[in-house]
Amino acid sequence: MPIPLPPLEVQAHIVRILDTFTELTAELTAELTAELTIRRKQYEYYREQLLTFDDAVEWKTLGEVFEFKNGINKGKEFFGSGNSIINYTDVYRSKKLFESNIQGKVITSDSDINRYNCRIGDVFFTRTSETKEEIGYSTVLLSEIPKCVFSGFLLRARPRTKLLLPEYCAYCFSSTKIRTEIIRTSNVTTRVTTTGTILSKIKIPIPSLAEQARIVSILDKFDTLTNSITEGLPREIKLRQQQYEYYREQLLTFP
Repeated sequence: MPIPLPPLEVQAHIVRILDTFTELTAELTAELTAELTIRRKQYEYYREQLLTFDDAVEWKTLGEVFEFKNGINKGKEFFGSGNSIINYTDVYRSKKLFESNIQGKVITSDSDINRYNCRIGDVFFTRTSETKEEIGYSTVLLSEIPKCVFSGFLLRARPRTKLLLPEYCAYCFSSTKIRTEIIRTSNVTTRVTTTGTILSKIKIPIPSLAEQARIVSILDKFDTLTNSITEGLPREIKLRQQQYEYYREQLLTFP
């Protein structure tokens, strides 16, 4: 296999250029990663500050404000086509769910849709996990999805009242205090599980709707900023890699 052998000074020049690209890519990645870490810490700090209340705010058990129900169970042959289904991974990956996020399909009957339907404002919890730290993750459905059902690995919490904004629930259930309670009260056998009966006993703060809206507005801004960096980091790294590969090919192409 023949390879090009330019003069040593040309080889050294090529090496210097490509080394510089490598160093710049590494520095940029480190800077963006550090920025992302700072933004996440800021977001978590303000979330905890905004969601910490004293006795002046009304507290209610989840059972007082939500009705819990387990999801649908179907054989493997029913999945892959049919109507939309909210799955475990949909809840695990995001605090807020929209129709565009839902990819799963399942064949359902009218009875299934009636019993396991999904509405705007429904909160879904993961009810089983390999570890305690991952039990009871939650998400809130924020768009109507016709004939949508939810997985048997989930719990649906349907609001009984109009005391809570759906977007407030998305942040409230991810706060350290609530997450700690969910983890503490879960059952541990071969897997970690929680139930509607267990979750219904956990208390959450219910400030006024105006205060909930204010909290959501602030945390939405932090969430957007954090996500924009999270999404931008892989893209920026990919662009730098493509740039490096382009110049490498140009520099190593000889007549």
